[in-house]
Amino acid sequence: MNFFGSSISELLPFFVRSSVVSDSSSDVALWEMERGFWLSDAAYYTTFLAPDCIMVFPEPPGVLVGDEIIAALDKAPRWNKIEMQNQSLVSLDPHVAVLTYRATAQRGSEPAYEALCSSIYTHANSQWLLVHHQQTPLAVRPETANKPEGSEQWLEGKPTRGRSKSSKAG
Repeated sequence: MNFFGSSISELLPFFVRSSVVSDSSSDVALWEMERGFWLSDAAYYTTFLAPDCIMVFPEPPGVLVGDEIIAALDKAPRWNKIEMQNQSLVSLDPHVAVLTYRATAQRGSEPAYEALCSSIYTHANSQWLLVHHQQTPLAVRPETANKPEGSEQWLEGKPTRGRSKSSKAG
């Protein structure tokens, strides 16, 4: 029994039914929004970030909430490439979606940054807003550092529903 008085086996059918968002256009829109948070500027964040959003990064900056997120953008150069692999999208209900993936991001000639990421979006007033984002950094692998501009790793790709091999943009 868990805190709510239900066993895991009783709750499992709910999670199985909820594991796929029924609207594939929403799936694509959410992955494009997620990509935008990696590649875009403060104006993008202002548009698609919930006012009370929480973001969790390695120290520094650590945990940022609301306006602290926008302020931190001025101190950090933006990424210019992002690759998302092992993508998963879970819809808890029609108004809440959880994205998880492995990110490989590039900024200029710096070594690639790799992290396991999760984001939670809520849909209100006909718009998806990011309410939570978390990154768990992975060690830099020499074979992913400083990939040439035209390398296969950074080719444009489109995400698919649930788990996929990879999605790339730059």
